Amino acid sequence: RWVGASWSAGHFDPILTVGMIGNVCVGMFYLGRLEELKNAGARGIGMAFVLTSLVEAFIFGLYLLSRRMNHKVPKIKAAAKASTAGRVETAAERYKEDPNSLPSRIVARTVMIVSSLILVLSLRDLFFPGSIL
Repeated sequence: RWVGASWSAGHFDPILTVGMIGNVCVGMFYLGRLEELKNAGARGIGMAFVLTSLVEAFIFGLYLLSRRMNHKVPKIKAAAKASTAGRVETAAERYKEDPNSLPSRIVARTVMIVSSLILVLSLRDLFFPGSIL
């Protein structure tokens, strides 16, 4: 059954896009301040932040791109026939795509909170370095 928002339908792609933009901004920030980090003796940790941020952004981007390339439009008529064939759904099938299931809500909120914070803080640091807003 196709209920509400779903990870496989791409309803959470904006959250992943925000996380990807935030990671790119974090990487650009540390890359732009690499000389200062080198002078402070923290070049290694700066490069680690740059590498992990860009790798995570790359993985998010590949996931979004592969989802778009392999996107299949669900056949509503076939799903309706299968569900009305007198077959009883199991609990696992019922909650497989349900956005109200507990794991789906936990993952969605966690990804949204972390990605939003990364985006806000990285944009602040990128455009207003050294200032407290």
